[in-house]
Parts: sequence; C-alpha cells; structure tokens
Amino acid sequence: MLEIMMSDGNPMVVSNAVVAQMQISEAKGESLLNLTAFTVQKLLTAMNDCNEWGIIYILDALALYTPADGTETENILERVAPRLSHSNSGVVLSAIRVIMKFLDFITNPENLRNYLKKLTQPILSLLAAENEIVYVALKNINLILQKRPLFLTELKMFFCTFNDPIYIKLQKIEVLIKLANMDNYFQILHELKDYTNEVDVEFVK
Repeated sequence: MLEIMMSDGNPMVVSNAVVAQMQISEAKGESLLNLTAFTVQKLLTAMNDCNEWGIIYILDALALYTPADGTETENILERVAPRLSHSNSGVVLSAIRVIMKFLDFITNPENLRNYLKKLTQPILSLLAAENEIVYVALKNINLILQKRPLFLTELKMFFCTFNDPIYIKLQKIEVLIKLANMDNYFQILHELKDYTNEVDVEFVK
C-alpha cells in the first residue's frame, strides 16, 4: 500500500509514504524502500510541492538510490541542486548528501567540477547560522573533505574566533588539519600559534 502511495498525485501523501517506509526499514534493520527509475521521478516531481520536511524526507530517500548511468545521475542532480539555496538548513544538508553520493557516478570531469563549485557556497553559508547549525555544517565539511578537496580557497572561514564555543573551535581545527598543504601550511601554523595563548586549556592542548 505504501509503495502504491508513492505514486499518489498529492505530494504530502508521497512524502509521508516515504517516511513510513524509511521508519519501517529502520525498525527492521534493513532497507525496504523499493526505489526504481519511475518512483524516483515521482519523488522528484512531488518534491516541488512539498513543505520543507517533506523535501528532507524525499532527499534522504533519494540518497539511498543508485542511478543506472551518468545521464540519469545528471538528470537527478539538476532537480536536486536548486535545494542548495533553500532557507531551511536541513534541506540544504540533505541536498548536499544526495549530491555527494551521486558525484561518484558522473563521468564528465567538467560537470563534476561544476557540481563541486555549486556545493561550496551553500554549505559555507551555514557557518553564519546559529552555533548548533554551524557545528553540524562543520561535521559535514569534515566528512566531505575526506572525499573531495573543497574549501581550499576559503581557509579563513575556518579560523576560530574568541566567542566560538569550544565544540566549534575543535571542529574548525579538524577542518584546518584536513585543508593543510604545502601552499598554506605556514598560514595555518601562524593561526595555531595564536590559539596557544587562549585561556581554554582543552582548546590550547
């Protein structure tokens, strides 16, 4: 019944059918969400008229899908990419998750570079939000850097400020370590040297 409802004309019915299946999957400890090229197109269409939570659920479902080829990959990415400019940070992070997975299936180097450029600014913009969102964004940046060499030109975005809470400062240092290379190491070392004068013992260590 839930699979049939994923093809419903009402986008809220579609998103709730997806949520129900994902929650059942989580309870069972195995993925029961049966995504095909047809249902993925239905999800992408429904996403245009969903509220922000419906969009997040659909994006999380799309992240479980493996596209058949490069053409299908780029078709999905074209329809997911606009969510990078959404006002809800949860939507932005879910869209980034989908795009990061699907980048593995892009064969055209130029298209790959273009999507990597599209990713950078939306996630950096989250660093200007409240501390809880900044922390989640930094955790995601840490994960992204393990796979893709982004943010190298945005070094100063990850410098610590005096009023950053300790949990954000530690995450920023983790990012700086991953960004360090032969071109910027001196700038990072200079910054770290300044941090040794801070009053927070844990941070100084």
